[in-house]
Amino acid sequence: MKISYSGLFNRALLLGLVATMIMSLVSCGDSEEENTSEKSYTYNTYMESSPESLNPHTRENSEDNAIALYTEMGLVDITADDNGDFQWTFEMAENIKDVTADFQDKEKYGISANETGRVWQISLNKEACFEDGTPINADTYINSMKLLLDPNMNNHRAEAYYDYNKSDIAIYNAMNYFYPEKNGEKILYSFSSKGFETVEDAINSGYTMEQIYLDMSGFWNITPEGTNGMVSITDDTKYRDESVAEGENGDYVSAKLIYDTFLATGKDYETSVPGYLYVADGQYEQVTFEQVGLVKVDDYTFQYITVNPVHEFYFYANMTSNWIVNEDIYNKGKSEKDGQVETTYGTSVKTYMSYGPYKLITFEKDKQIVMIKNDKWYGYNDNNHKGQFQTTKIIADIVPEHSEQIQMFLSGQLDSINLNGDDMKIYSSSDRLYSTYGTYTSRWVFATDIDALTKLELDLKDGTNKRVLSYDDFRKAMSRAIDRERLVSETAPGYKPVYYLLNAAFYTDITENADSQYRKSDEAKQALLNVYKIKYGEEETYKTLDEAYKSISGYNLDEAKALFQSVYDQAIADGNYTEGQNVEIRCMVSSASSLSNADIARQDLLNQMLGEATKGTGFDGKIQIKFMCGAKDRFKDCATGKIEMICSAWAGDAFYPTKVISLYTDPMYNGGFVHEQCGWDPTVDTLDITYDFDGDGTAETLTKTYQQWAQDINSSNVYGGNAKIRLVVLSALESGVLSEYQCIPWATDTSSSLLSYKCNFGYEEYNVMYGFGGIRYMTYDYDDEEWTDYIKEQGGILDYK
Repeated sequence: MKISYSGLFNRALLLGLVATMIMSLVSCGDSEEENTSEKSYTYNTYMESSPESLNPHTRENSEDNAIALYTEMGLVDITADDNGDFQWTFEMAENIKDVTADFQDKEKYGISANETGRVWQISLNKEACFEDGTPINADTYINSMKLLLDPNMNNHRAEAYYDYNKSDIAIYNAMNYFYPEKNGEKILYSFSSKGFETVEDAINSGYTMEQIYLDMSGFWNITPEGTNGMVSITDDTKYRDESVAEGENGDYVSAKLIYDTFLATGKDYETSVPGYLYVADGQYEQVTFEQVGLVKVDDYTFQYITVNPVHEFYFYANMTSNWIVNEDIYNKGKSEKDGQVETTYGTSVKTYMSYGPYKLITFEKDKQIVMIKNDKWYGYNDNNHKGQFQTTKIIADIVPEHSEQIQMFLSGQLDSINLNGDDMKIYSSSDRLYSTYGTYTSRWVFATDIDALTKLELDLKDGTNKRVLSYDDFRKAMSRAIDRERLVSETAPGYKPVYYLLNAAFYTDITENADSQYRKSDEAKQALLNVYKIKYGEEETYKTLDEAYKSISGYNLDEAKALFQSVYDQAIADGNYTEGQNVEIRCMVSSASSLSNADIARQDLLNQMLGEATKGTGFDGKIQIKFMCGAKDRFKDCATGKIEMICSAWAGDAFYPTKVISLYTDPMYNGGFVHEQCGWDPTVDTLDITYDFDGDGTAETLTKTYQQWAQDINSSNVYGGNAKIRLVVLSALESGVLSEYQCIPWATDTSSSLLSYKCNFGYEEYNVMYGFGGIRYMTYDYDDEEWTDYIKEQGGILDYK
């Protein structure tokens, strides 16, 4: 059964989920011997190190999780519909629905009358079983959770199911069960888990000031004895701050002092760090597992009761991974060590039980892992997976060295390989190249305050000019002078050239619109047209928005020349430049002890481009960028005017671009400063935005600081709940920041890989939810025998250039 859902998905789970679509599900029924007469399609892959354990209660590294993508299945998976859009697909579950409204035992689980998203009824797939045919039912799920939450086992994966301050899906009473030693302690809920953004929100919800706690260890880096770092904001007990010398101002601080100084209502910090504030509500109690919110309804149905309300999107997203284990094997592997119970589950073929489309048959640490089709998997018989899982065998070799990985790929022993920068110089034009966006945007950031630049000139005493950087059009000219396509291809192969802040990885309305990629929106496109002053229409060069948008490259040599000449004339007239003076722009690129070859190549090419753009202008031959390295904190150095230019990059959650834009516009998002702030103040500079904000049918123009706009679209009490307004303001902020030219974006990070000629991904276009389709949708042009013959025909070495 499939459910179309017009949403996307959550941050921390994203990588796991994208990988999870590589797998699928499993079907019980009579055991059948593998038909050896059928063609064999082996997918050969590699890992750089061996998995430590396949135990879903303890595994933590990528290698551990990678095997589970094939041998296990979630209650829900992520697939593509006929249009290529993401959809939820029930797998180990037959159905999942929110039954909070009709739940009869609300009082027992602290559920208020009008709450939703607290009680999720999960009906299980009755055909699901382990690879040995053992049925997987409600008892499997409930008993496995009891093992996971066992307070004697210290299973670190349990955190996702008990910690209601960090996890959307924390189970009611799971924290009490997991930590019996907390009995009698106050229960503290983070502001974010309660939906609070300010102290006033908490007060309005019935909490007193005495019930509001500050995480002193997180905010101030001190942990008063006996407090776990959590102290009421009304507590004026002074605690010693060891980082401050005895007798100095601030050597003793209290939670009340910190609150009054930094977090009191109306102060900047409060809307920026609600994560450091908590409310005390009740106390921990020692409970039995029967009091934990996982309740059996019948043999194939159970209810999952959460501590806090959770949106269907996020509940489904979390259900794409699983916690079940084979109880017999798990319990037989138990032993006690230093008072802690451990299990050998998942450390070998014999101590693990598959229930996904593939089963483990070889587990040789530091050598090889082999999986074949699981003949007990329901998906091979249920008619819901036709055309999927053509792969019959998966071999994962442990290959630590990249040079060996490349050799194996080129000789046909591997079917995919991740590429590094050097590889990209060779294979950047390959038709078997697949690239995916990260969220990092690399940019150059400038100190532009005229006083700071003047001081730099005086301090250096080398006769070079820095003050021209204070002219917006000088930095704009630099931006137009950079051929980003050439710069990236020659000095950062594998990256993508950009001229914006937010790349194609970002989505604006994840829970409601699967196609809400920011860069595809009209608003995001118009934002760039505004920056580059490009118009479209019947009387213009470009007739449509898309035509105009596609014309942008960020590079315009003629405009750069005109701008450089204009600044030259103005700077001389203003007394900020002397004819014939050299302009040396020092750029701190990293904290490394020496420049890399790529740094040097990029520096030289930038200078070549600036030379071309200043030829024939007053700055002809006078501008030079000098890359430097070794600074401890180049970001703050630039923000305070101690260096005139730095290389920097911001990244963030792909589904929360409104928070990422705050890194550029709200100093409180980065410890009190933004990288671009030397010469520009987003807490003072304003931005006009015209839109029908009040929904009365008439657009109005509002004027707010950059910081205030950013805070408003992240506040549920202002525009945070309105996707359209969030998008309008986000695009205006991006356009506004770019138009200040305090920074020049030039590249975004990507992950690139080659896929062998043997197989094909199901989707050529990357989707943030299901990737390229993974193993589920992979098809083959050669079976194993044909592939061996093909390699021989090519002389044993394949050409992917």
